[in-house]
Amino acid sequence: MKLLQARHLDIPVTYSLGEPWPGELHDLPEQAQIAHFHFYVYGVLGALYEAVGLGHGTEAAPETATWPTPELAAMLRPDAPSFADYQPDEPWRPAATGIPRELFYAHDWVDPDRWDLWLYENYPAHRQAMRDTLAGWVDSVAEFARRRAVPAVLGEGVVG
Repeated sequence: MKLLQARHLDIPVTYSLGEPWPGELHDLPEQAQIAHFHFYVYGVLGALYEAVGLGHGTEAAPETATWPTPELAAMLRPDAPSFADYQPDEPWRPAATGIPRELFYAHDWVDPDRWDLWLYENYPAHRQAMRDTLAGWVDSVAEFARRRAVPAVLGEGVVG
């Protein structure tokens, strides 16, 4: 961070973090000139990932004959290839992104209406916890930015 600041005096330098858990903010570098965070509140989306065997979306599904799970199989488009036959359109994607092949398969071949219906039907069970998490993150980032006297910037994210 110091090297970037020294080379580019006119450009603010920062880090970019997702899931800003309040208890961890004090560990962040003091040199950041902007508090930059991405809010990934998985909630109901995390529950869907669990239901279809995707863990939290960043872990590979278990290598078993039962994947895709019956829940995911019921959400796939009729023209979906078998997982064994599936290769991402750009084979470099899993290696370059760290995202498992299973997640690409689900996102490439799921019927979006079925996926969204599951989220819609299961949202009420997660609504308050998601709102509480988001409110806590907003408050903690605001306090962090005030304490450090830097602007807070919220980047992309997901409210699952």
